[in-house]
Amino acid sequence: MIYEALVIDNSGFVEKGTIRVRIKQSCISPSMLRDLSENPTYSIDKCGGQRWYQTEKEKKFIYTDTDVKVSSGIGGGYDYGLFYLPQPNSWGLVAKIGDPWDSKTTDNYVWIGALYQRDLITKSINIPSDTMNNKNGVEDSIANISNVSSAIVLKTKTTSIAGGPENIDQDKSRESLDFKKRPIENLIVIDKDKIQIVHNVGDNEEKIVATETLNINADGFEINHKDEKSGNISRINLDNSGNFLIQKEADEADITLSGNEEGVNIDYIDSKQNGANVKIGKKDTSLGGNNKTEIDLTAFSGNGSCSIRIKDNGINVESSKDITIAPGADGKVNLGNNGMSVLVSPTGGDVLIGNVTIPCSKNVTA
Repeated sequence: MIYEALVIDNSGFVEKGTIRVRIKQSCISPSMLRDLSENPTYSIDKCGGQRWYQTEKEKKFIYTDTDVKVSSGIGGGYDYGLFYLPQPNSWGLVAKIGDPWDSKTTDNYVWIGALYQRDLITKSINIPSDTMNNKNGVEDSIANISNVSSAIVLKTKTTSIAGGPENIDQDKSRESLDFKKRPIENLIVIDKDKIQIVHNVGDNEEKIVATETLNINADGFEINHKDEKSGNISRINLDNSGNFLIQKEADEADITLSGNEEGVNIDYIDSKQNGANVKIGKKDTSLGGNNKTEIDLTAFSGNGSCSIRIKDNGINVESSKDITIAPGADGKVNLGNNGMSVLVSPTGGDVLIGNVTIPCSKNVTA
């Protein structure tokens, strides 16, 4: 036989290999199967899943919360398979193991999985949605899953009895047992259009401090990391044409590395609008290029800018400020394969040093 059941506690699983559930068949009142977060102390401790039991002499209450084993559709071998522990306040199914007529197997049950059901009042079905909110997968007859017929959705949250089942903290347990108030830890969606993975990073107070996402679809794939406090975002993107983007958006500076079949581009700009740009690749003839490889180096600030363009037919240097060639304290500036030094004078005329006349040039020409 298979029975509906409510998970009460899973804290003893490591020690006993079982979880504690309340089997609907054994309860005398629907109130015993209410959401545990409504009144944790009553539902878990005082209620205890009790039902009436008639003897020859009297009618009395007995506790029927049951320890059950946990099953998985994949696994069973040592260090192998799929494992997920049902959380307190989960609704699902248990099955009786063994011969139902054998008194030795009366209380031998196994949790076989979650039970999705429709709430006639809220018109919702308690399946996880494929978004990062806490709405059910079907609410008011509308599915919150984009491809409900083909989707595999895994959404994890952790519920617990604050203080433990022996010392229940009523107020904190109202929060810690309420699935609608619990932070979403992970969301994995696989359907015909995409693969999506979201991981929320929580702090010690269970507040979300960062969010990491991976999206794979027909457009390509994208990885994002967002710091919730600072708003800083880092992303990696590769589209279906082979174009790529590596980017960081932060208060102190924005950094971007991008590329496609035309070349590679690197941008850096700080909070004061100072920055630099490097371009390596082709420039179309309509933009003044010749479709041959070029390298452009540009630095800019509020005081001016300077750029160097390296092409197959020469090097261009442009600057809104002075250009200084500084070889260093022990070096010199040479031009040509023979390492000949060049002396430049303001007028281009010869310079007389003592009795020696040195020819000069007004410009340096390659």
